[in-house]
Amino acid sequence: MRSRILSFAARYGLALMILGAIIGVQTLLLFYSIKISFTVPIIVGVVATAWYGGFGPGLLIAILVAGISAVSDKGAIDDTTIQWATRHVSNFGLLLFMVVVITERRVVSGKMTASEERARREREEQFRLFFELGNAGMAIISPEKKFVELNQEICKLLGYSRDELRTMVWTDIPHPEDRTTEHFEQILSGEMDAYSLEKRVVRKDGSVLHANISIKALRNGNGSLTNVIAVLQDVTTRSMAEQALRSSEERYRDLIENAHDMIYTHDLDGNYISMNAAVEHITGYTPEEAMGMNIRDIIMPDELPRVTDMISRKLQGGRVTNYELNIRAKDGRTITVEVNTRIVYRDGEPVAIQGIARDITGRKNLEEQLLQAQKLESVGRLAGGIAHDFNNMLTAINGYSDLALRKVGVDGTIRGYLEEIKKAGERSALLTNQLLAFSRRQILHPQMITVNDVINDTMNMLKRMIGEDIDLVTRLKSTAGSIKFDPGQLGQVLVNLAVNARDAMPDGGKLTIETSNIFIDPNYASTHVGLLPGAYVLLSVSDTGTGMSSDVQEQIFEPFFTTKAVGKGTGLGLATVYGIVRQSGGGIFVYSEEGHGTTFKIYIPRVADEHPSEEEPEITPKLAIGTETILLVEDEELVRSLSRQVLESCGYHVIEASDGIEALEILEKDTGSIDLLITDVIMPRMGGRELSERLRSMRPELPILFASGYTDEAVVRHGVLDSNINFLQKPFTLDDVARKVRDLLDARGH
Repeated sequence: MRSRILSFAARYGLALMILGAIIGVQTLLLFYSIKISFTVPIIVGVVATAWYGGFGPGLLIAILVAGISAVSDKGAIDDTTIQWATRHVSNFGLLLFMVVVITERRVVSGKMTASEERARREREEQFRLFFELGNAGMAIISPEKKFVELNQEICKLLGYSRDELRTMVWTDIPHPEDRTTEHFEQILSGEMDAYSLEKRVVRKDGSVLHANISIKALRNGNGSLTNVIAVLQDVTTRSMAEQALRSSEERYRDLIENAHDMIYTHDLDGNYISMNAAVEHITGYTPEEAMGMNIRDIIMPDELPRVTDMISRKLQGGRVTNYELNIRAKDGRTITVEVNTRIVYRDGEPVAIQGIARDITGRKNLEEQLLQAQKLESVGRLAGGIAHDFNNMLTAINGYSDLALRKVGVDGTIRGYLEEIKKAGERSALLTNQLLAFSRRQILHPQMITVNDVINDTMNMLKRMIGEDIDLVTRLKSTAGSIKFDPGQLGQVLVNLAVNARDAMPDGGKLTIETSNIFIDPNYASTHVGLLPGAYVLLSVSDTGTGMSSDVQEQIFEPFFTTKAVGKGTGLGLATVYGIVRQSGGGIFVYSEEGHGTTFKIYIPRVADEHPSEEEPEITPKLAIGTETILLVEDEELVRSLSRQVLESCGYHVIEASDGIEALEILEKDTGSIDLLITDVIMPRMGGRELSERLRSMRPELPILFASGYTDEAVVRHGVLDSNINFLQKPFTLDDVARKVRDLLDARGH
């Protein structure tokens, strides 16, 4: 304010002094009632002359007016010379003041107009330089949307020359899909003064660039639209980067949301702050539900201390790798997950934990199945070895008791003793056969059969076994396919399962046997050890008994495991079932809950041939004797001695050898008198397999009878007897040996 006052005083100082003097004189004259003849029209004339003519003409008019007024006033008014002079000097001074003021104002006004003009020209020049040299494309557009002015940059961006663009209109530039004029029309109508948006524009060569376009209305002093200025900036690189970022974020989001693993974030207090959709598939909680939960709501209570310790160690910089823990699903199930976590930092401070949790419940169950299968395999090998050695002893026990019975009379105390010995031996032989069945080392005679036929054939026997208080129900699908299975062994499976069900229903109940066709897909096979994808016949045996705990189910197929009282069971029934099914290429699984009964599901590979072969009736030849020479190869002296006595009792001449090497030496010296070779499979130095291979070149016509307590790969392929192999299972009876030997010798003669 002070600076403005000083500036005004400097510019109008002289005029103010004259005005002050005039006002003082005029006030004095008015005080004494002196007449003033100065009139308004004269004053207006002086002002107009001074404004339009300048100081000189204004001063001249003021002098003339003052002189005329003085001369005319002298004769009209009677006053003193002093009064006259004073009055007209005052009038002249007033006129002079008006001339000075008006002239000064006009000069000042002229000076301001020139300054503004120079400033305007400078602004226009600056705008021109900015317009031409700016690194953004610029154009002046008329209200008719035609290009008025264009800078070089917009020509370079669009690929057109200035002349080409001047023949075009603004709406020719945008991409056809972005060619909307709504905002531009609002500029023209005055509804909008400026706007900015991103559009695609088409260059002369047809290529597309992304441009950020800013539009501003240019208006004159009265607000009317004169032109529109448009500024284009090439943001193609930025737009492509943003698009790539959006695509990357979208792929990342899709990856997170479609992942089968739980991907989550929780703060350091354990509150979940993000969760993907997999949480619902794994736990049953929706992501929204999980977001309102804490890790303590999901993790099993006994696992919390370990998880807390893991997080603490990780926050302290420890290297904590992935770990397993159990969580609780919405329905109460326990789920095992494998967790891998990382710390989220913000400004160098830990703020949250990110983690990935993979559901490995199925894998853990599969691992348990595999461990159980491996344990059963190990036990099976042990049981098979024991059965093999025990069979050798039983062969001697049963054989010598049989020989003794043939020597003693029909009556007598000794015969009774011998018969009891033989019965005990036969029962022991059944026990070893069960061990061999479990270890999958017994001999099977598979045939094309249907499960339904075997079930129907065993129904009467099963009804007698389970008793009248148990209802036996069958649901057999007529479409159930054929299988390749030993019918006798399948009957044994049914009997053992029925006996197990009967013992689980002491107060009666219901036993259901079902059959159907089923196809195992890769997913199901991957979670059930022992099954391969393909077509199967499903045999289900269910009871309404007491059921089993999970601990019992884990051991149910182990040999000698039983839940019965001492002396009430051997613990080999289900172990035998397991061995038979596995040896036949199938799988068996148990499903049970305490108090809700038990279901055994047996999967047997289905074969294409739907017509079971007719089983040839077994013809039992009479016990025959002979005089041929037999080479007997057996490393167990007890078994060898018994076998020799049995063969000799049938009239055969027997040559003994303790192993394959000794047998070869005998055969090399033989001149053709040996008619049959009986050899054990497994022996020291040289076993029956290698011996038979040597004889193929030396004596290809010599028949060979293999004998063993359990099968070997040289004789049996996966437990299935080859059609061209002659095999005698230990322990054998006198009738078994006599019949088998006679059959081979008679076949040779033909």
